[in-house]
Amino acid sequence: IAGRLRLDTNLTNLKSELLELIRLDGERLVSIDLKNSQPVLLAHLIEQSFKYMDAQNDENILEKNVICRASKNALSLLTEYIYLKENTNKLLTLKEIISIINVTKFSQKSTKNGHISYSLPGDLREFCELTKNGKFYERFASLLGSEGKKIYTRNEAKKILFLTLFSAHRYNPEEKKLLSKYYPSLVIWTNEFKRLSIAYNAGEGKTGAEIRERGNAQLAVLLQTIESGIFIDRLLARLLSEGFRVFTKHDSVLCKESDLSKVSDI
Repeated sequence: IAGRLRLDTNLTNLKSELLELIRLDGERLVSIDLKNSQPVLLAHLIEQSFKYMDAQNDENILEKNVICRASKNALSLLTEYIYLKENTNKLLTLKEIISIINVTKFSQKSTKNGHISYSLPGDLREFCELTKNGKFYERFASLLGSEGKKIYTRNEAKKILFLTLFSAHRYNPEEKKLLSKYYPSLVIWTNEFKRLSIAYNAGEGKTGAEIRERGNAQLAVLLQTIESGIFIDRLLARLLSEGFRVFTKHDSVLCKESDLSKVSDI
């Protein structure tokens, strides 16, 4: 077991080709994966950030605690604590960091009662819809290919997204510019998240480089934390308690072929 984000076993980093050779009770192991896991989790974070900002500006919603009910499932799953301060008790929740993200950079409209309603801009809405349908990488590759420069594969589109999301917020290579061309609000949101994370890391006696490194890595750490919360704390714990012999491999569950249907249902 390594840290709080990952559960490492001999199967965790085993190549897929070798996984085919593994047997459990004489059966081969099959993998049940969450398709484009990190983008799916990111899309959910983005949607919740807008819902949260929208709700906190509506006094009636706050009075009725609708924000708590509406966000219960998502935020109970997503508000894993972000460790921004080492060796202290000061923890920042996702709810707190999202509440100060400057979403005024995005589209908004005023309602008749003067309430400002925050709404997802078109490119973010498309990103969220495509990731939930498991089609974002293919769509992004198609958009890149439409420029006629080269044919982009799904894996190449995936690498561009990951390079953009998990690099420093001020790092702006050509790949990031390509993503920003089609999904500008996505780049703005992730940059702002990392910028704010850097600000929260300041003042603990660390060098500027250490603060920037920790802050820029915070989004990736948060998504890994959410992923482990889903697959280890929830799925693995439940499956083991129900008597299944299973393993996790980051964003997937490995089970015996005869258990595939039942494990998939869970």
